[in-house]
Amino acid sequence: QHQELLGTDVFMTLVYVQAALEEHHRIVAAEEPKILMHANDCQDPVGCNEDWHAIWWNGMACFLLD
Repeated sequence: QHQELLGTDVFMTLVYVQAALEEHHRIVAAEEPKILMHANDCQDPVGCNEDWHAIWWNGMACFLLD
């Protein structure tokens, strides 16, 4: 039905773009952005990185994968 309205070329392009965006979401969700610099008063950079990983995976990653 949508293919008839859009035409085959536009519809197929839309399908490919949607698939590429879905793959990109999965890639972004799987690997959180790295912390490049900690605050000067950060007492535990390793623990901070671990917390960030947990927050990312339990928050934004779940949002992106839904």
